[in-house]
Amino acid sequence: MKEAEKKQYVSYQADAILHEELLKYKYEAGYKRREKIVKENVAFYLKWNGESAQKLCVEWTDSVEKMKKKCDMMLK
Repeated sequence: MKEAEKKQYVSYQADAILHEELLKYKYEAGYKRREKIVKENVAFYLKWNGESAQKLCVEWTDSVEKMKKKCDMMLK
């Protein structure tokens, strides 16, 4: 896989993690927040913030050691 394709693929994984975790938070009773998820040798760190409106950010380091971040918010 080319470097640009790999970066895009990892970015898609971060999107999927972000939205999956927010949906679990909203709809699963007793959901326990995770702080780290590893997929295909990439560590994604989850940072939660908020009370009634829950903000979640997913951070990871790309192949050139640059920190990347995506965030979204969900009302419970």
